[in-house]
Amino acid sequence: MNKKWMIIIPASLLMLFIIFFPPEVVWNHSSDQTRTVFQQNPKQAQTTLTRNGITYQSLSYLQKQWNLDTDINEIDGKIILVHGKKRLTLFQEMPVLNVNGRFVPLSRGPIKENNEFWLANEAIRQIEKELKDTRTSTRIPAVALQRVPVHELVDYLSFLKNPIRGAHVSTRDSQLPGAPRPYRNGVHEGIDWYGYTTGVKMTTKTPVLSMADGIIVRADHNYKEMTESERNQLLKKAAELGQTPEYILDKLRGRSVWVQYDKGILARYVHLDRISKKIKVGEKVKTGQLIGYVGNSGTSDGVLGNNEGLHLHLDIFIYGEWFWRYYTMNERRIILEKVFHPEEKK
Repeated sequence: MNKKWMIIIPASLLMLFIIFFPPEVVWNHSSDQTRTVFQQNPKQAQTTLTRNGITYQSLSYLQKQWNLDTDINEIDGKIILVHGKKRLTLFQEMPVLNVNGRFVPLSRGPIKENNEFWLANEAIRQIEKELKDTRTSTRIPAVALQRVPVHELVDYLSFLKNPIRGAHVSTRDSQLPGAPRPYRNGVHEGIDWYGYTTGVKMTTKTPVLSMADGIIVRADHNYKEMTESERNQLLKKAAELGQTPEYILDKLRGRSVWVQYDKGILARYVHLDRISKKIKVGEKVKTGQLIGYVGNSGTSDGVLGNNEGLHLHLDIFIYGEWFWRYYTMNERRIILEKVFHPEEKK
C-alpha cells in the first residue's frame, strides 16, 4: 500500500467516527481569539447510593421522575413534596412522614451527603403509595391555622389525659412551650414535667402514659445515647448556624415515642429512659397505656450516664403545627392547666 492510501484511509475513518459520534463542542472565549475544544460528554450525576447495605436514590433524580412541586429547606433538612391536594413532608434522618398534617411511619428518613438528599428505596415505595392515594385530603380546621379563642382551643384538646399520673403543669414558664433556649439558639417546643415543678417525684420508674387512643408513628427502641463530644458538636453547629436545625433538635430529644391521635393531634414523648415492649410502630395504643418511663436521654445529663435532670418533655402539634404558636405565655399556661386539670373548667 503506498503512502497516499495510508493517509486517506485513517482520515476517512476519523471523519466517519466524527459523523456518527459527534463530540461536544465547547467554545472558550478570550480577549483575542475563540477556539474550539473537543471533549467527552461529562459523566452523568450519581443517582444511587449504598450505605450499610441500604440503597438510596437522589432526591434531584426523583424530582424529575415524580414531576412534583418541591420545597427544600437545606438547613433544617426539611423536604416538602406537593402533588395536587397532597402535601408530603419529610425530615432528614427522621423515620416519619407528614401527609397533609397527619404523621405516618416511614421506614427510613432521608439522609444528606455531598450536598444532596437521598431516599431509601423502601421509603420511596411508601411515598409513591401515598402520592397515588386519591382519597379526599383532610380539611384542616381553623384551630390549627389561626388564633381562635382560648376556650375553643381548650375544648379541642380536652380529650387528652395527663401523661404523668398525679402531676400538674409546671409552675415555671421556662418549662412551657415557647420559652427561650439560648444554649441551642432556639425555643422550647413543648412542656417539661420535672418533679420539683409538677408535684410528682420523677425517677426512671415513673410511668409515661398515652394521653388518648392513637397510632404509634415512631418508637426509638434501638436508640443509642450520644457521647458528650457528639452532643457538643451538634450544639456547636447550631451556634454557627444561629438556629437549631430540625435534624439536630431531633437528636437532642433522645429516645422518643410519637403518637398520632384523633383531630390531627400528634404527641411526642421525649427524653425517655426506656420504652414499653408493647409499643410497636404502626400499632394502636389505648388511653392510659404505658408508653415508657421518664428519663434524660439526649440531654447533657443523659450523655454523662447519670440520673440527674429526669423529666418528660411533651410536644403537642395540631396537623403539624405547634398548638401554642398564636398565644402568649400566659395564655399557653391557661390552656395547658385547663386541659390537664379538668376540674378547673368549671
